[in-house]
Amino acid sequence: MKKKGMKKRMLAMVLSIGIMGMIAAGFTAQVAQAALQPAISDLGVSESGDGQGIAAYCSYQNYTEQSGCEMTLYLYRKEEGGQISILLRRKIPYASSGNISTDVFKAQEGIYFASVGTNYGSEVMQTYSRSYYRVKIENGKVEVTEITEGTGDVNADSQNKGSKTDKEKAKGTACPHNWTYELERQATAKQDSLLAYQCTICGDVTDYMEVPNSAYGVFLKEAAEKIQNAGTGEVVIDTDRWMSFDSAVLKALACRRDVAVSLYYQYQGKRHHVRIPAGGDVSGLGDENGYCGFLYLTQVFGEEEQAKE
Repeated sequence: MKKKGMKKRMLAMVLSIGIMGMIAAGFTAQVAQAALQPAISDLGVSESGDGQGIAAYCSYQNYTEQSGCEMTLYLYRKEEGGQISILLRRKIPYASSGNISTDVFKAQEGIYFASVGTNYGSEVMQTYSRSYYRVKIENGKVEVTEITEGTGDVNADSQNKGSKTDKEKAKGTACPHNWTYELERQATAKQDSLLAYQCTICGDVTDYMEVPNSAYGVFLKEAAEKIQNAGTGEVVIDTDRWMSFDSAVLKALACRRDVAVSLYYQYQGKRHHVRIPAGGDVSGLGDENGYCGFLYLTQVFGEEEQAKE
């Protein structure tokens, strides 16, 4: 009886050791798997297959649901004065390896680049293409050329951008990050303002966001000021984007009854011209929210025969 009891105890110990070993091995494998960080390679900008546009592209490895992050591919344009416009973005699907590109953007001539944002929740890393890309249009076809060494100031800026990325990667785990939206580009009557989601400590930028209707606000402000500050005569307001005035513009019209306004606007691809004469009655034009559409203005005052080109 004693011998059988000892054999059972020995068998239990062997099984227990074996199970613990299997658990430990599994844990080690999970740790090893978690240690594999996603890798980005071949990140850049190229023309589309039909030569009518451009797209950002990249290759990636070790990106699975166990990576603990989400990655997004971005296409940017560098504007005059150094401002950055985000054009397209695409969420990268999980895969042990893969290739991806954004949708095709119908580009104008200029300077473009790409990036991949990796969001870990507590921190976000931004990996940029190592170069800028110059886009030219020849005979109706888009041509993309990488700006390489020896092409001047733009290339120097590109190299600095690449160096900064390395520094950001190195300090990314050390910086506690304090994220806030910073104004990157002021709004104009034709372009919304751009905000950068930026760390106030290390300067990392993880995303850009245009402020909806901020350009419309600038248009309305400029229109009201133009009427209010005008001398006697006629004020010309020209837009191919907006379709209404707000209460501030209508108030300026009511205050400056000595000023006529020629309004040029675009609707369904066609130019229209309506003239609000000096002394014209603008009371009651606004709706319950104070807005007055240009089509309604045209109904009230009539359309001029010839529109300004």
